[in-house]
Amino acid sequence: MHPPWTDRILTQKDLRDIIPLSRSQIWRLEKAGEFPKRIRIGLRKIGWRESEITVWLETRCVLSIDAGDSDRAETAKSNREEA
Repeated sequence: MHPPWTDRILTQKDLRDIIPLSRSQIWRLEKAGEFPKRIRIGLRKIGWRESEITVWLETRCVLSIDAGDSDRAETAKSNREEA
């Protein structure tokens, strides 16, 4: 992991290019503690640390893969029971 002072700061536009969520969806996730906290980079400017967003995305990918595996396992189990 990069030291915090070398980490790239993503603007809202950068973030939307990476994560297809609306500003309000991101705000709700942040408020629920399910998304990296924004940082203030100016009076009217906010951003997110790229490293934190990367970790969040990797975690989401692992969770979706795990959920997909359990869904496939459930489908296979019910198919075997029907046969």
